[in-house]
Amino acid sequence: MQLEPIIAAKLRNFQDRFELSNIRDGVAFGKFVNHTILSTHQPDAFSADSELLEKISLDGEWGTGIDGMAIMLNGLVIKDQQMLMPL
Repeated sequence: MQLEPIIAAKLRNFQDRFELSNIRDGVAFGKFVNHTILSTHQPDAFSADSELLEKISLDGEWGTGIDGMAIMLNGLVIKDQQMLMPL
């Protein structure tokens, strides 16, 4: 995977931070993009849930071209069905 030097350096830092050096570069890049986009919209999203990156990343296993999916409602990331249930 050929990346611009700045993007490649950011990806390496991301892989080191999240201990993702043992996965394919394409999968790691997908997780990097998912993290970057969601952090832009909700900066503290990953500090509150250490498993959120795995929950939103689809890893491209099915070859659909979709690397991740997250749903936000009223500014909050929906992490599971219980968050949608009325009290």
